[in-house]
Amino acid sequence: MMLLYACGSEPSNGSEAVAAAANDTPTAPAEEKTRVEELAGNWRVVGVRVAPGPVQAVSDDDPALMGAVLSISPERLAWKPHEGGFFTDTCLAPQIGPDDSIGCAEGRFGPPEAHLVSEGVQIKLDWYDGAILTLSRQ
Repeated sequence: MMLLYACGSEPSNGSEAVAAAANDTPTAPAEEKTRVEELAGNWRVVGVRVAPGPVQAVSDDDPALMGAVLSISPERLAWKPHEGGFFTDTCLAPQIGPDDSIGCAEGRFGPPEAHLVSEGVQIKLDWYDGAILTLSRQ
């Protein structure tokens, strides 16, 4: 109270001060979605391109890769069963870094240099053997 008098304010019953303090408190910003949340859903491989390099174990639009479905959620990245496919990588609590790298709390997803890049309505995913997968939302 002494401080209030020294500043030239009159004492109040305290409720006005509490109300003023509440109005001065900045509101918390709306939580932004993580990149994983933005990409959540099922994505089908609709194209395969092979990057130049020494390993050529896959081909452009390789039938073993085409049609595979990637399920993305904040809990995990995982491939759905795919006839004739061989996708087994699973990533728990995935994170996509600012450089589009993929991090996992547990498990592993793709080769160490894998990146998941959003390109409008599609995503590109670096995969094993120099394959670059193009996926579209289902």
